[in-house]
Amino acid sequence: MVATSRPTLVGLLVAAALFGGAFVPDSVYARPAPCAHFDGAMIMVDKKFLGKLADRYDSLSIFNRYGNFGSRYSSDSIWNRIGEYGSPDALFSPFNETTVAPPAIMKNNKIIGFLTVNRRLPGGVNPYSLGAMCYDFTVSE
Repeated sequence: MVATSRPTLVGLLVAAALFGGAFVPDSVYARPAPCAHFDGAMIMVDKKFLGKLADRYDSLSIFNRYGNFGSRYSSDSIWNRIGEYGSPDALFSPFNETTVAPPAIMKNNKIIGFLTVNRRLPGGVNPYSLGAMCYDFTVSE
């Protein structure tokens, strides 16, 4: 039998218990199964690309605070609270609680949902919940 230097899952979990998780890679932490359904999906409004659903390291991700689509200062970001796509009063904003035209979540050229806080809209996916559950993202002021 040949010994390998590759750590096992059990070894990583033991290290996490001993060292408070400091040495455990992100891939060990489980994500809810539905998250994979959204990975790579595009956020679109009226044929305009507003970013995609990906981790915070992807330059096109709406969860990358330093990217054009994740910054709260960018005009193309849903997180810009005074912008066309992030204001709670804007028609195309996912944060407008009464909108009927929120950003579409598209994957493989099909709409798989809508990014919105409107609880009455069929197919609605709350951007805060999605970010927290799937992409380790929370909104900070």
